[in-house]
This record gives sequence, C-alpha cells and structure tokens, in this order.
Amino acid sequence: MMIYVAALSGNSGKGVALAFSFSSLTPRISSSSSTTITTSATTESSGVSKRLRKYGALFSTTETSGQGSRTAANPSSSSSPVGSTTGKRITNATEKSKPNNNSTPTKQQKKSTNEIEMQQNRKVPRHVGLICDGNGRWATQRNFPRAAGHLEGARRLVDLIRSLIKEHQKQKQQQQQRDQSPDTNGSDNASDNAVGILTLYAFSTENWNRSPSEIAKIFEAIEFAATAIRNMGNLAEVDLRVIGNISDNRIPESLKKVLGQLEERTRQRRNRDKQTHHDYDHDRLQVCLAVNYGGRGDIVAACRSLAQAVQNGSLDASEITEESLQSQLATGGMPPPDLIVRTGGEHRLSNFLLWESAYAELFVSQVLWPDFTWEGEFKHSLDWYSKRKRNFGGREEEQ
Repeated sequence: MMIYVAALSGNSGKGVALAFSFSSLTPRISSSSSTTITTSATTESSGVSKRLRKYGALFSTTETSGQGSRTAANPSSSSSPVGSTTGKRITNATEKSKPNNNSTPTKQQKKSTNEIEMQQNRKVPRHVGLICDGNGRWATQRNFPRAAGHLEGARRLVDLIRSLIKEHQKQKQQQQQRDQSPDTNGSDNASDNAVGILTLYAFSTENWNRSPSEIAKIFEAIEFAATAIRNMGNLAEVDLRVIGNISDNRIPESLKKVLGQLEERTRQRRNRDKQTHHDYDHDRLQVCLAVNYGGRGDIVAACRSLAQAVQNGSLDASEITEESLQSQLATGGMPPPDLIVRTGGEHRLSNFLLWESAYAELFVSQVLWPDFTWEGEFKHSLDWYSKRKRNFGGREEEQ
C-alpha cells in the first residue's frame, strides 16, 4: 500500500515524488520532472518530505532489553499562526452529591470534598483529553492527499508524548531537589505540577462512516504512532492504556498486536510496582489511546454490566451509584479529565468521554492537529486552564 506525496526539491524547482510504503515502512524517492505541486510555501513542502523520510527510521529502530532507541531526531515543527482561541465551561453536568448540613459529614463525603478542593487548587490539569481534529483539512490546504495529514497527525502525537515525558522528568528532578533541601518538607508531589494523564481520541465509532480507503490510512497512522512509542528509548517513563472495542474484526491485526504489546508491558510493570509498593501514578506519564471508542456506547456497556450484576444477585439495584457506574466505564480507575482540548476549531465533544467530562474545562483551538505543538498551543491551553475558576456547581461564600 503506497502513498505518493509530491514536493519541490530545494531551490531547483524540480519535482520529486515521494512514495511511502506502509507495508515496508521505508520511504523511496523517485525523480520526476513532470511531477510538481503548488503549495503555500516551498520550505513547508520540503519539511514534510524530510519528516516523511524520518518515519522510516522510526520503524527501523530495534529494541534491546525491552526498550528501543530512536535514531531520528525530533523534526522541527512548522506550526501555522494561532487563530482565535476560545474556551467554554461545560455546564450540562450532573449535580454532585452534597453532604447533609444537619448531620456530621461521613468519611466518603469528607474525601469527596477534599478531592474537589485539590482539583480547584491545581493550576496544571492532572488529566487532559485531546480531540485530535484537522488532519484532512491540513493536507487539503497543502494539496496533499488526506493520508499525508493523518501521518503528520501521528507524528504530532509522538512528539507531544515525548515532550510530556521530558516535562515529567524535569518535575521529578525538581521534586528530588526539594526533598533533599533542608528548607522544604517535600510534602508536595512533583506530578502535581505536571500533566499526568493524556487521553487521545484516535478513532471514534462514528469514523467508520468514512471511506474504506481513508479508514485504512487512519489505522496505518495509528499503528505508526504506536510503534514509535514502543520503540522509544524512554518507554519506561510511559504507561499505555487503550479504551474502545479493539476486538472489532475490522481493525487490522497488526495494529491490535502492537497495542497489545504496549498494554502488556504496562501490566507487567504495574504488577512489579505493586509488589514493591511503588507509586506509579506519580512517577510515569499515563497515555490513553481511544480507538474505536464512543462515549454513548461506553455508558450503555457500563449500564449493561450493572444490570447483569443485579440480575445474577451480586448487586442490589438500590446500591447503584454514580461511582459504581463510573467504575464500569472503559476509563474506570482513572480520574476524570480536568481539561478537554479540541483542535481544528469545532465546538463539540463528538462523543468523547461524555460521562467523564461533566466538569471538564473545554478549550477550543483553531490550530489544526498536525500544527499543534507542545511549545505553542498546548502550553497556551495549560496557561488558559490555570486562569479558570472551578467551582464544580458550588459558589464561593460572600466576604
């Protein structure tokens, strides 16, 4: 299966056709004086070509002792100018239970109150959900095939994860320095100042409505990203989880295999952590890939699970709570997202983490996903979040 991307080679103006094979994962260059393409900037076309060459290097990386090393350097990003960015508070939320003012708060009520206060005080979201939109439009604007946009989107995903790993490592080093300093008590955890969980909307259940050819290219791009993550030299810094119906027969077996390998490594590592009582939640970045996922379907599946438990007598219907339903969701055990970021300018959730996003802050960026960088728009979204006031349905007492 091949993708042909035409680009201008340097200043000569001579056309170059770059044929990218997903089966061999090796780029091949062939000269063609008749193949030309008009783009908004020659340098941008050249940059895309260089990055496509580096994709092959990522896949050729071999693993040693369960960890791989990447030979290709981080490609430089060519982000388009940031358009107007807006943020909205999601207000259609389920009212959280409140303690009875006439009775002494229970331990569970105290715990819920403390968790809300912690979330209100955090200036950096612990959990960020990303709706990665705009790959096709990015490619169309440059007269590239849509498949090239999905491939650039996969590159952006890998680069963002790598940047978050570095940020996590930096925060851990700062925490170690604070712990060693006699002037601090080391009570604050470093991960409280860094994004700890990143959930990426890679393929929705509604994406099956696209053409078979584009669906195939999307899955190939997801496989590229997953393989690149697997081959990272610092993979030990990442726990990976997949949500969605991966058992679907329409999903390529090769993609299922690499995702299964990443999840298995995470399970093995967490089992070792439990034996040594290691707090993995604060030491590693958690990446959650939503593949063949839909929020409505997830809620229905959770309800069916609870109904089955009631039917077989292991659960009484009166015992069903928000917490018990949430535990049956695909994201069970994870804290809800504090911030949902959607790229590409559309103002909707598109069936993404519907239950979990009840009190998430919604940041809409005009930047298309392939141009969404850590240093640029992602940090912008974090800065915007730090200025939000989160009341969770409550209100500050008047002074």
